[in-house]
Amino acid sequence: MALGALLMGRGRASGGGERWYLSFFFSKLAGGASAPLVPLFVIAVLGGGVGAVAIAVVSVSAATVPAYILWGDYSDRTRRRRLPLVVGMAMTSIAFLVMGMADSMWMFIAGNVMYGFFLAATVPTSTILIMEHNPEAIWGEAVGRFAKVSGMGWMTGMALGAVYFASISHFLPQEPSMRVLMLLCGLSCAIAYALAMFWIDEPKFHIDRRWLEDHLVTMRTWTFERSRHIPSKLVYALRPRIMRKARTFLPGWGRDLDMYLVATFILFTGVMVFYVPFPVMLSEELLLTSSQIFLVYLASAVAAAAMYAWAGREVDKLGNRKAQLVAWGARVVIFSAFALALAAAGRELFQVAFGLSLLFNGLAGAMFAVISVAGITTALDLSPRRGKGEAVGAYNSVTGLGMIVGGLLGGVIATVAGYQAVALVTGAITFVAVIILLKVHFNRTES
Repeated sequence: MALGALLMGRGRASGGGERWYLSFFFSKLAGGASAPLVPLFVIAVLGGGVGAVAIAVVSVSAATVPAYILWGDYSDRTRRRRLPLVVGMAMTSIAFLVMGMADSMWMFIAGNVMYGFFLAATVPTSTILIMEHNPEAIWGEAVGRFAKVSGMGWMTGMALGAVYFASISHFLPQEPSMRVLMLLCGLSCAIAYALAMFWIDEPKFHIDRRWLEDHLVTMRTWTFERSRHIPSKLVYALRPRIMRKARTFLPGWGRDLDMYLVATFILFTGVMVFYVPFPVMLSEELLLTSSQIFLVYLASAVAAAAMYAWAGREVDKLGNRKAQLVAWGARVVIFSAFALALAAAGRELFQVAFGLSLLFNGLAGAMFAVISVAGITTALDLSPRRGKGEAVGAYNSVTGLGMIVGGLLGGVIATVAGYQAVALVTGAITFVAVIILLKVHFNRTES
């Protein structure tokens, strides 16, 4: 329905209306297909292990953080929204070409870093573009439609990846089939670039992003947890010096927000301790096929998407504190329970291990929907009135930093102690985050 409406030219913006959202459908389709493909490519094509996967993940995450700042500064300074977006889409297409043709780990990492750097040009710019093309009264509705189309692209990419590997195995060996899929991801980004070039107009007026930040951070939009790069955020990354000034001078920025940010950092560190070695575990320990691994990833994405509407309603009823305690606490059990899937594989019950992986990763995705909805809202509630944008910038930064640190730790733990230890350590780290969350005094009637 949403895609059909866009194809009919639905929208109030100039030029292509909202049809340009379709460019992001194809961009996210490539992202969804490549999320499981990147670690599988490192393992099966380049012969890397969990350490190589960790290097690939952390390098692209580290490249994305400064890229958000650089592209944001360029867009603000030049007042150009269209150019970063179309350049980003064109260059991500080339990045997939580099990765698909890579014959060494360093060439692949270069392509992966290139992908993350130029992807960072498209995400915040697209949201600002929506604001500048639409009246303020329908910002929330417009961003919601954009998020839905992007999410559909992400899940479609994962589903097509599962179908691709289930069918292509009869015709192509593993290595060429993975290279072909990587090149197809590049083709999808090339289609996104063509649609963006044809349908996106530069806005006739521009909004100061500093004024816009407090409006953006109050919008609950859905995103997917992924282990390729830091999750996309609506607002550009804030410079550390701005956050330090906010922490020092803004009245009302105190202990509870600090404690919540610490807990969030620990939570997302645990997330990546688990998810960096995760595809290697699925491939080498549970002996899942590429198609099955895509299905395990898809289970999380579908469960998260299905939970977002419910989470938006129920978080308001339960309150941020109770909702997060439930979601974080559930993840302590879920991550630790992956040890059962490993135990089943150890007894050669591989179909049982596959079923448990689908179940547990789906549950983890569902709980992430609650965390996503309540997380930024909590940062807003705990921040001073004049520091809403800075508080969300700090929240985004600690999640990104936690994912980089967790990615490094995950690779080390899996290499030194194995995947059972990864599952149990992740549960323990998440438990520590829950303990710290219990010490946060929430606003209103939640404490």
